[in-house]
Amino acid sequence: RVDERFVGAEHDQSRGCADADDEHPGSQRIERPGMTAAARPDQPLHPIDDAPRLIFGYAVGLDLTRRDLQGAAKKAGQPWETGKGFDGSAPVGDLLSRVDARLAPQDTIALSVNGAECQRGTLGQMIWSVPEILVELSQLFVLHPGDLVFTGTPAGVGPLRVGDRLEARAGRLPPLSVLIGPAREEEPR
Repeated sequence: RVDERFVGAEHDQSRGCADADDEHPGSQRIERPGMTAAARPDQPLHPIDDAPRLIFGYAVGLDLTRRDLQGAAKKAGQPWETGKGFDGSAPVGDLLSRVDARLAPQDTIALSVNGAECQRGTLGQMIWSVPEILVELSQLFVLHPGDLVFTGTPAGVGPLRVGDRLEARAGRLPPLSVLIGPAREEEPR
């Protein structure tokens, strides 16, 4: 398995959605429809069986990326945080408890842009299970109640434009609908 869980693997396959286009500054590409809300004690999780009891619930979320900022940071050898942590970069839908969510490997995870399905897969296609991800994260970070862990990106990532309407779905979770608005103007320093 390729260990790209925490660095945002890029998938540039376009299936009927907007063409991939890195030439337009400010374009955004869709990443990671699907997420988990989790908490953990102050020490790393061992064994993996500890992880599920720490999951409070699940919700659909989108982890958006400003490819222009990410690319500039990569080129300069700097961290990519500015490309991931901008206002509105992580919309989240309604949370369902772990018990009510009843997610299964055959459940679909999908994203539509302007009514055209761009990403589709199943939870069973994820390289790492949610418990595996939580165990690994617990080795690197202290997770707290309310922390969100985004995971699960089917192929089909592509740019977004102002006015695009997104709908993300995963299993029985309430869908997430988002309208892409204009970028916020930066205030002079």
